[in-house]
This record gives sequence, structure tokens and C-alpha cells, in this order.
Amino acid sequence: MNAMADLPPFRQTNYVEPRLDVERRADGSIVLRNPHPLREAPVNTIAPLRRWALEKPDTIWLGKRVPALKSEAEPYGPWQLLTYADASARVDAIAQSLLDRGMGTSTPLMILSGNSIEHALIMYGAMLAGVPVAPV
Repeated sequence: MNAMADLPPFRQTNYVEPRLDVERRADGSIVLRNPHPLREAPVNTIAPLRRWALEKPDTIWLGKRVPALKSEAEPYGPWQLLTYADASARVDAIAQSLLDRGMGTSTPLMILSGNSIEHALIMYGAMLAGVPVAPV
């Protein structure tokens, strides 16, 4: 039996070839450098979300498992998934809602939440609206 046959299919990743330049100095110090040039950074945190919402709107941005009902044997139920297009629309709506409430650079938003899709959406919405965010 082939163990590889039991693995689910995985998509090809396009990672850069791992390389490391090592410089050993006379004083015993070692300097490590990544020889790959840095890619251009996005202009802001929202830019990648906007890009992928246009280029691949139906691709999954975030997902989480929904807790199962107490009657089910498994601890987790189905996945709750959010695409780039849906996320972009929700972030816009949240940003507008914050602006409609008079929030801005002088009215920080404290988020009392665990790690979740909702947490990510409110963070992105606040950043889009220019509202400082403090996750707690």
C-alpha cells in the first residue's frame, strides 16, 4: 500500500527557493542574510484584500469551524467561510458604519474579542475608516 495515496491533494505552492548567505567574521560573529530581493510592499493593509477581491473574488479569505451541537459526536461542525469579495464588502460596510457614528482618528476602538472572523472584519473596517484599533 502506498502511503502517499492516502494523502489529500494539495495545491502547488510558489514559495521562493530557500537560500541563506552566511558571513563568518574574524571576531567570531556570524551574519545571516537572505539574498532574495524584497518584493514591493502593499501601500496599506487593505490593499491586498482589495486586490484579491477583484482578481479572485470567490477565493476563501478566512474560515473557521463552527462548534457542533451538543447532540453531535464531533466537537466541530461545518466550516464558516468568507471569500475575498464578501470580506471586502463587509469591511466597507463596517468602515462606513464607524464613520456614520462619528468615529475617526481621535476616537479609538477597543475590540474585546478572541481571534475570529468577526475580529478581523472589525479590525480591517476600522483601519479603512482611519479609526485606531486596540485589540484586547
